[in-house]
Amino acid sequence: MNLKQQRRQAGLTLAQLSERAALSKGYLSKLERGLATPTIAVALRLSRALAVSLAELYPELGEAAPGTDCTTLQRRDATPLLLPQNGAGYRALAGAQAGRRMQPLLVYPPAELGAAPTLHQHAGEEFFYVLHGTVALHFADETITLGAGDSLYFDARRAHRTQSVGDEPAEALVVIAG
Repeated sequence: MNLKQQRRQAGLTLAQLSERAALSKGYLSKLERGLATPTIAVALRLSRALAVSLAELYPELGEAAPGTDCTTLQRRDATPLLLPQNGAGYRALAGAQAGRRMQPLLVYPPAELGAAPTLHQHAGEEFFYVLHGTVALHFADETITLGAGDSLYFDARRAHRTQSVGDEPAEALVVIAG
C-alpha cells in the first residue's frame, strides 16, 4: 500500500487525513507502516479522501498494459490476496490504472465475524455475484443469503458486511462502481 506517499503528495497531515476519511490517526499510522491492511470499504474511503484511485494506493496490483488508455491485462494469481485472515480477503482484478470508475474484486468472505462485527459503507454501488459457496450479506435491518449463481446489486452507502456460511469457503465476484 502506498498510503504515506499519497498522503504526503496531497499535502495532508495524518490528522487531516484522519478527519477526511473518518478514521483514527492510530489506525492510519498502522496502515502506513504496514501493520494493518484495510478492508475494501476503508480502502475506498482512503482513495476518496486522497482523491486517488485504488490502483494508486496499491501499486503492487500490477501495471496497465503499455500503450493503452484503458486496457489492463492481468494474469491469474498476478495480484496478492489482501487482508488474508483464515482464508478470507480480497483480490483486485483490474490491476493498477488511475481513473477507473469501477473496481472488480474477488472476495473471500470470512466465516467468523468476531465479537463485534462492523458494518461498512462507502460511496457508489456494489454488484455481488457468488461464484462458490454460500454468502450472507448482513445489513443493519436484514440478512440476505446468496448461493452460487445468485447476485445482489445495492447502494453501497447501505452499511453491510459479508460472511461465508456453510461447509465450504465462499468466493464472490464484486464490482464496486462510483
